[in-house]
Amino acid sequence: MTFWALSGLINGITGTLLGIIIYSKNKKNITNIIYGLTCLSVAVWGYSYFLWQISTDEISALFWCRALMAGAIFIPICYLHYIFVQLNLFSQKKKIIILGYIFAFISLAFNFTPLFVKSVGPKMWFKYWPDAGVVYYPFLVIWFWFALYGLYIIAKSLSSSAGFTRNQLRYILIATIVGWSGGATNYPLWFNIKFPPYGNILISVHMIIIAYAIIKYRLMDINVVIGKGFVYTSLLAIIAGSYFGLILGVDKVFSGFSGYNPAISHFLIFLLVISVLIFILPQMRIKTERVVERAIFKNRYAYRKTLREFNKHMGFILSEDKLLNQTIETLSRAMGISRALILLYDEVSGNYIVSASVGLENKKQEGLHLSAGSSLVKWLSKDKKTFLKDEVRMLFSSNQTKLAKTIEKELKKIDLELYIPLILENSLLGIMALGEKASGEIFSQLDIDILEPIAHQLALCVSYKRLESQVVHTDKLTSLGTLAAGMAHEIRNPLSSIQIFAQLLPEKYNDQEFRDNFSKIVIDDTGRISKIIDSIMALAKSGPASFSQYQISEIIDEALVLLSAELKKHGIGIVKKYKDRIFQIKGDKEELKQVFLNLLLNAVQSMADKKDGRIRISTSNEKDFIRVEIVDNGPGIEQRILNRLFDPFFTTKHKGTGLGLAISRRIIEEHKGIIKVNSKLGKGTVFWVDLPVAKEEKSGE
Repeated sequence: MTFWALSGLINGITGTLLGIIIYSKNKKNITNIIYGLTCLSVAVWGYSYFLWQISTDEISALFWCRALMAGAIFIPICYLHYIFVQLNLFSQKKKIIILGYIFAFISLAFNFTPLFVKSVGPKMWFKYWPDAGVVYYPFLVIWFWFALYGLYIIAKSLSSSAGFTRNQLRYILIATIVGWSGGATNYPLWFNIKFPPYGNILISVHMIIIAYAIIKYRLMDINVVIGKGFVYTSLLAIIAGSYFGLILGVDKVFSGFSGYNPAISHFLIFLLVISVLIFILPQMRIKTERVVERAIFKNRYAYRKTLREFNKHMGFILSEDKLLNQTIETLSRAMGISRALILLYDEVSGNYIVSASVGLENKKQEGLHLSAGSSLVKWLSKDKKTFLKDEVRMLFSSNQTKLAKTIEKELKKIDLELYIPLILENSLLGIMALGEKASGEIFSQLDIDILEPIAHQLALCVSYKRLESQVVHTDKLTSLGTLAAGMAHEIRNPLSSIQIFAQLLPEKYNDQEFRDNFSKIVIDDTGRISKIIDSIMALAKSGPASFSQYQISEIIDEALVLLSAELKKHGIGIVKKYKDRIFQIKGDKEELKQVFLNLLLNAVQSMADKKDGRIRISTSNEKDFIRVEIVDNGPGIEQRILNRLFDPFFTTKHKGTGLGLAISRRIIEEHKGIIKVNSKLGKGTVFWVDLPVAKEEKSGE
């Protein structure tokens, strides 16, 4: 079998397989149908070309030569039809397509007569090359006009397009140039120009590129294709060089020995090379890709590395607002994006509202939202796939045109390029939308392969932050429920004394000493009640963190006020040793109070049945930190439990959430501090909290 016959067979097989794959992907889509017909035409041409090349007599060679022309006749008009459909130009160019098919069927009628292919005979090393009939010459002129007109339409559309559409057209243009230039090498010999059809095999390359464009929709960047091509060309060169180098070396060493059989030697070398490649080719490909990516696409490699690193550290960002803003800012900076936003579902309004953005005007943000019932939200909730604005029409079948238009209208409000759904447990938590790159490049599949894991991680982190926020509030209310009875007792005592004095006041109004005592007691007791109420209200409130400077002992004492009833109830003593009074910390008072209340309440509950329960609270200065140490003489904690104490959702309590200590650690870390625990069974537990000393000011008491 010659190279020419093999190229025809490969083209035929490629056309058959791609035609079946393209058509089966979407049998109702006109683009798939038309390109499937193009593939069928190429398949007929390819198989006939193969049978023509292996023909052993003039009659069969002439028949298969005319058969291959039957396939070739329809290739340019089917391809032009595909281009018009792809570019939404069919309605404007319908007459040209009709004339084209009329021309094709007229040509087919002449094809099996001597007026088209007159005969076959020897030319160069081909035994049966065709000679053109009189009709063939005008046919060829019109045939090439259709081919070149399609090329002109693509080039014209490319100059006025941008983004996704531009990259798609670049694919089609490259494929068209490759295919037509390769196929055109068949024609010089028809006119006795001694140039063989070297480019015949490029027909398969053309079809593969176009098929990829149809199947994938979202195209890889052309530069990436070039890079991949360079990688595989390099690997092929290495493999071929190694193979032929071994052959030359072995032949040179052993050719002088009698009994040396080159054929067996070459076959064994081939088996050796294949065996080695099975093990090392994957690693070679990965390493070569990395070298090429760093050398040719240095900037791309840098930003993808940045995004991968950011994805790993997203879970360490403590608040939802910081997480969202840092995500959008990192993406914008790394990828050179001027505009971007994140829409998140808001339970209060029932809409998806802007939660973080870059490069958007405030006025636009205020009116920008999507209702939960919008077409875009409903479709994304169901489809759950990343998409580009320009490919919306392609993602819907012909009977969904109305839905596609509605979604396009909604997308115009946002006016960005790439949309990535934030999916959590099959529900749409939000949408991350990115604008065009400053470089003008489109978002490639490689970009999306990096962005989608970031979006998934973001959805998980946001969901956790929201759950954490809910649990913080619930945990505060639970603490209040535990403290309510004691607080009622604490408030009832001063109220009782005030009531008694108020009842005696009419009788002893003229008693100056009584009035003085009454005034003092009422002022003290009402102040005590007010302090208790303020502490409860502060504990129950939810809101953004507000950092100011405080004495750490002041925060601990306020937590103890809330716990006073529980401490009395269980007979637990408190020992305080404060040594930090010349230093202050900077933080959110209510959040830190929640931490110490949590730690103290855990200690109280662990000693609920202990007669001589005691909690020692001490503070000290450790270099640039103030250390708070809370020690109890309770039953202690097992080591296996101790290692998981700060894990979210881990609890040993029957009604616990398992988030109290996890949230406490989050709050301390947000304050740039550290929280640790140690315990021994039967000897109690100790918690350490280290918080940085406020740098702005140091004051004394």
